[in-house]
Amino acid sequence: MEKLILIIGIFISIFSLLLILFSKDKKKTNILNNNEISNELELEYRDLKNQILDLTREFNRTANFNTNLLDEKTAYLNEIREDIDEKIMKINKLLTDSEILCRRLEKEKTKGITKTQKETNQKIIKLKPQKKEKRNLINNDMVFEYFQNGLSLSEIAEKTDKSVGEIEFIIGLRKLR
Repeated sequence: MEKLILIIGIFISIFSLLLILFSKDKKKTNILNNNEISNELELEYRDLKNQILDLTREFNRTANFNTNLLDEKTAYLNEIREDIDEKIMKINKLLTDSEILCRRLEKEKTKGITKTQKETNQKIIKLKPQKKEKRNLINNDMVFEYFQNGLSLSEIAEKTDKSVGEIEFIIGLRKLR
């Protein structure tokens, strides 16, 4: 890129030199003798050469500045890209971790539901009394005895852990005998 710009600068300088050489008034050049013409051309050549060197130096300085600036910006963009890549990796890790936690919570939730269902079923089973016939007969006798002593149906139900309907049924059966 720098060489191309240098070549373009040299081409412009040569073209300018040719324009200067051919643009001189022909009458003036005819009057001057060959020696004066060569001195004048030599001076113009030196001036043009110095201008070309100055332009080339300025061009090189500008090209170097722009190249350095471009390198700095490229390095800065690479740093930003690396930071973004790191953050993307962290985000992906966090997403993976959160997905794992969600699955664990879902498993715990289903385990908890299953566990509470089992506990509830066990409590229901424990709450169902296993009645034996003898015990029922004793309880039935006690129900009738409480009734004869003047206790209300709700009081009898409370003492015997039976419902009011059961108490009425037991008393009704006893009265029929």
